[in-house]
Amino acid sequence: MSIKINLMIRTLCYFSLLYVLLSVAFFRCTKKNVNQKSTNSLIGSWNWIKTVDQSDSTIDSTSTSNMQQIKFSDIKNYEWTKNGGILHNGFYVMYMRVSQVYQQSLMTLNLYNFPNMLLVRQIKDTLFLEEDIANRKVFQFVKVH
Repeated sequence: MSIKINLMIRTLCYFSLLYVLLSVAFFRCTKKNVNQKSTNSLIGSWNWIKTVDQSDSTIDSTSTSNMQQIKFSDIKNYEWTKNGGILHNGFYVMYMRVSQVYQQSLMTLNLYNFPNMLLVRQIKDTLFLEEDIANRKVFQFVKVH
């Protein structure tokens, strides 16, 4: 009798462990797909439209001779240029992270060689990159077709 109970307990433990491992594997794959889809929507060139700071002061491309563009490649490299010269470049990573400003999980863009983490919001062909700091700036770009 004790051998049967011991076998049943062992079998239950194995199936429980298998269930947990499969669940973890499933959720990890799902999260990766979401991030991959989000990253794919960034690929391409984006022209800078304007930057707004916390005091609602706006700098835009029409009031200055300041032409900026950011390009994201499919191999996780980016290049942010201003009037043809490179401002920032390197690799980028996008993932969900708890925002320092909003205290909730938001899509975050980490650009190597850029001083701050950026919160990402995209509405069709308009990209908003918001610095995740107290005195933040919001950069607005439009996709180049």
